[in-house]
Parts: sequence; C-alpha cells; structure tokens
Amino acid sequence: MRRRYLAYGSNLCAEQMRQRCPAAEPAGLVRLEGWRFIINREGFATLLPCPGDHAHGLVWHLTVACEAALDGYEGVATGEYRKAELPAGAAPALIYFAAEERPGYPRPGYLERILRGGAEQGLPRDYLAQLGAWAGAVTPALLHRALAGYRLPLGGIHGPGHWLRVLENGRTLASLTPGADPALVELFALLHDCRRHDEGSDRGHGERAATLVRQLAAEGLLGLAPARAELLADACARHEHGEVSGDPTLGCCWDADRLELSRLNRRPLNRLLSTTAALGAAVQAAAWQRGQDRVALAELAAVWGLEGASLAAAG
Repeated sequence: MRRRYLAYGSNLCAEQMRQRCPAAEPAGLVRLEGWRFIINREGFATLLPCPGDHAHGLVWHLTVACEAALDGYEGVATGEYRKAELPAGAAPALIYFAAEERPGYPRPGYLERILRGGAEQGLPRDYLAQLGAWAGAVTPALLHRALAGYRLPLGGIHGPGHWLRVLENGRTLASLTPGADPALVELFALLHDCRRHDEGSDRGHGERAATLVRQLAAEGLLGLAPARAELLADACARHEHGEVSGDPTLGCCWDADRLELSRLNRRPLNRLLSTTAALGAAVQAAAWQRGQDRVALAELAAVWGLEGASLAAAG
C-alpha cells in the first residue's frame, strides 16, 4: 500500500528523494489553489494559506518505510513540521507544514536545491522566479551605498532600525499577499529613506531614493530586470504621498512603512492601507509593538551584514 505525498520544497529534487526514500515513485505535478510558498525564519520552505494565490508541487507515492523516513527528515517528532492531508490533484496527499510561519531567508544552498529540483520536474518558469525572490536581495555593496549617502544619525527615527522594521513588516505582508515580490519589498526597506536630508517631512526624499535606485540598476548592483527596477523606483518615489495601490508589491512596500508609524506613537489609517494583510489585527499588533519598543531586529540585521556598532546605533 502506497501513500500519496506532495513535495513543494527541497523534496522536489529527485536526487534528494532517492537518498531519503529510495522506494518512492514520482506521480506527477499538481497545482494547489489558495496557498503561498515562503521561506520561514528557520530557513526552510513552508506553505501559508493565501486566498487568490497558488503553489505547485510534485506528488510522490510512498511506502510505509518512506513515510517513516520523511517523518524523521522533517522533524515531526520534535515539532519542526506537522503532517496534514490536502486535496492534491486526483486524491488527497500527505503534506508537511512548518511550525515556524514567520518569513525569513533560506539556508545556504537550500533554495538553489528547490529551484534546481523544480526546474528538473518542469514547474512553470514564472513560478520558479517567484520562489527565487525569497532569496536575500541586499548585498554588502548595496548596504554600503545606502549607508555611505545617509546624512542623518544612524539611531534616528528614519535610520537602519526603521529600515529593519519595515523589512520585517514587508516580508510578513509579502508572505500573505498574492503576487507580491519579496525581493523588491526588501530592497524598498533598505532604500526608501536612505537619502533623507532631515527627520521631518523632507519633501522629495522619495524621489531622491528613486534616483538612487535607477543609478544602482544602471550599475548592475540590483540584479533586476528593467521593469522590476522601475517598479522599485516607483515604490520609493511615491511612498511619501499617502497613496494606495492595487499593485501587490507597491501595496506591501507602502503598508510596511505605514505600519512603522508606531515608532512615532501613531497608528496608520486603514483607508490608507493597500493590502488585506495589513488590516489584520495580529499583523498590526506585532508591528505596533516592534515600533513602540524601537527593536533592532538582530536576525534580519545579520542577514544584511548590519552588525556591531552600526546595529547598536540602529535601535
């Protein structure tokens, strides 16, 4: 008796499955409606419920021994992943969901294995591009450029501590918003306020950030196709104007920044939030507490390479 199992992460890779479950047999690709792929805070893949979005996976037929082996690899006994069943094509399938649902960054080599396995299995190219956007987008060169031109105190209300909290807000929103580009949301968090001249309203600081985006794109430092680079520039240029947008990426960028009004003891107006996710009580409560505490998020800072004295000043 074999059980159907749906792989959506590194078990898309046939070589890995041969090592873990030699008796497993592939049984075809399926599309899951209402789910969104993310990389969690532990650096591994999971799926989150997300109406309007979808995920792709590969069904394997497992023996009892295969399933027992996967339980071990997925850390079921220690609570890292839990088992469930979902409709998957012609019949239900076993699936593993991570206990950690906060978005994060992949462990070295992990996302590459997923993308390689997905390509080998024939997953759609546009879907693989969406998965690839969960890799880190900020490089040491980008961080250096952002900090080198920043005129204000690092510990001020628009400095790196703010950028990191916008990053946390933005990746949370992107994990819950169909079509949002987490790489652009991350780059927005770094760049949107990095060319401010003062801590007040500073009209035009968004346009200055957009100019920097275009310069970085022209120098090849962003690694973005022209359309994505221009969308990032647009997000930076317009974020100070109080607009809303139906574009999922713009909406996540602007909402991530507005949820950070908590550091100023202000709450965003719901009518000025673009995404459904930003209206969620839990999302707003978490963003409020981070901003009120002026927390410098060490885990995210480490991903950017923003540590030591710079991080101490960023809180």
